[in-house]
Amino acid sequence: MEKELLLKHNFQFISFCPVFHPEKGGRSHIHINDDSHLIHVTRGTGSVWIDHRPFNLSRGTVLSIPPAVEFYFDIKVPFEMLNIHYRVRLANGGLLDDHAILPLCFQPAYFGMLEKTLRKMERVCRQPLPESLQLASLAHEVVFQHLASNELNPRLSKAMDERVKKSCHYLLSPDFHPFDARKAAQHCCLSVSQMNRLFRRHFKLSPQKFWEKHRFTNIRLELKNADKTISQIAADFAFADKAYFSRWFKKLAGCPPSKYRNQKADLASLI
Repeated sequence: MEKELLLKHNFQFISFCPVFHPEKGGRSHIHINDDSHLIHVTRGTGSVWIDHRPFNLSRGTVLSIPPAVEFYFDIKVPFEMLNIHYRVRLANGGLLDDHAILPLCFQPAYFGMLEKTLRKMERVCRQPLPESLQLASLAHEVVFQHLASNELNPRLSKAMDERVKKSCHYLLSPDFHPFDARKAAQHCCLSVSQMNRLFRRHFKLSPQKFWEKHRFTNIRLELKNADKTISQIAADFAFADKAYFSRWFKKLAGCPPSKYRNQKADLASLI
């Protein structure tokens, strides 16, 4: 049904993001987007966790990440990916990703042909207007090649309220600012009590617990990075006091960060 509705659609191109990691790999922070996100791996290997499900990465892998789904990477360098952010509205006015989605991870036989278009996008995005206006039509070509060539799966999870999306982006900021309920509520034009009710409806936990969960998950990932001291990690996550950081971490993990770092935990324990 969605493909019939796509015969008349509205395509919104948001951005094209070539990403190249020549030297430093490892695990990324957790990401969450409020748009549709297509990732094309053109170099390197690794893994990605999308909504707590692991997938292997290699050249030719395509990831289709719906809005409001958390994901993070563990890559080996050199690693390159060419990313498109977009939205597609159906003929009935609804967002495609609220109803049906591409496979989260797939390796299309047409990847080589598609890469030519993606490389053209790389060249065009460096050009001034009016040449750079071609980006939107090239992105449309790539997205609809995928939509036409793959089965769409029904989206089982409920679409996220736009106000919750805004507060999620604030709470998941890579700056790891301290939790502030008033600022988070202002960010999505809600009162604190309204934001709390919406968060509990979507996530079954409060905004503060949501923020703490993602902060804790990212800290566990960082503790596997041997290049950083525990003091540096504490500072990166807005802990001014290393002793307080150790007590906070032990309360959630059951052991202090130094002991956790030395454990040979498998990747499953990090999810």
